[in-house]
Amino acid sequence: MKEAILLYHKKGRFSTSSGKMIIIEMDIWLVSEPKRHLYPDGLKFGWIACNRDNPEERVLIDYNLKKGFHYHLDQELIVKLEWVSLEKALDLFYRKVHEKFGDIF
Repeated sequence: MKEAILLYHKKGRFSTSSGKMIIIEMDIWLVSEPKRHLYPDGLKFGWIACNRDNPEERVLIDYNLKKGFHYHLDQELIVKLEWVSLEKALDLFYRKVHEKFGDIF
């Protein structure tokens, strides 16, 4: 039995209003039983936006069993969050990407 089923994967390059080219990669997995209850809404996910020319300049939002739901900006310490919904998590990701890199074209 597979541990998880890939529901969504997207990777692309985007120009931004700050003049940087960023790479965004997003995965969402549906976790199989018996581990599904360990993940928010049974979903395992990781989303990253990074500067193509300086990958350490980044926004990362994910969920893992050790750290829970959290985000990182650049190399700063993680910021733990309370899970509400996938929609709210996506809103947060896009808001942080906009704050970090500006408008995406």
